[in-house]
Amino acid sequence: MSGERISRLCRDCASSIYGTRAPTAAYADNVARLLFMTAAHESGGFRHRRQLGFARFSAKGAFGLWQCELASIEDSVDYIRNASRRALFERCMTWMDRYPELNDIDLSHRTVSFALLAVQDPRGDPLSCLLARLHYVRDPQPVPATPPEMAAYAKRVYNTRLGAATAADYLRAYERYWPDGR
Repeated sequence: MSGERISRLCRDCASSIYGTRAPTAAYADNVARLLFMTAAHESGGFRHRRQLGFARFSAKGAFGLWQCELASIEDSVDYIRNASRRALFERCMTWMDRYPELNDIDLSHRTVSFALLAVQDPRGDPLSCLLARLHYVRDPQPVPATPPEMAAYAKRVYNTRLGAATAADYLRAYERYWPDGR
């Protein structure tokens, strides 16, 4: 798995998917690094697209390089389907149109079980990245500017206080896999 490929995907998603205001280049870079950090940690260095210990066809556990759980996917889809977020929904659909492998994905439906199989395949990486971005978009706090702060943010927002990971785990994954080493 190429960290460079995932880095490009994160940069594309970060500059295209946002709440109400388009990001500056610097803020999009922060978001891209956060997304990359999350995937690097959650997937064990881009190796696992299915949470270990769960069957491929079970709805339990987490899915994709970003290890999204079904409840989180449903929350994100519900979030963008809200009438007050129509512009965000349209940005998501337009972004997905750039990835032909996602042509069969329709976020307008409540049932999101389609995503569980799609994100277990490398062709589903754009969808997995998008779902992770939407998870972060739902948090009202801005994405921090430094990797250590991003790691603490990822622990709080993505992993939660109940998760086994630590901020140090996220930071180590970022430092190990980020393509340009900074």
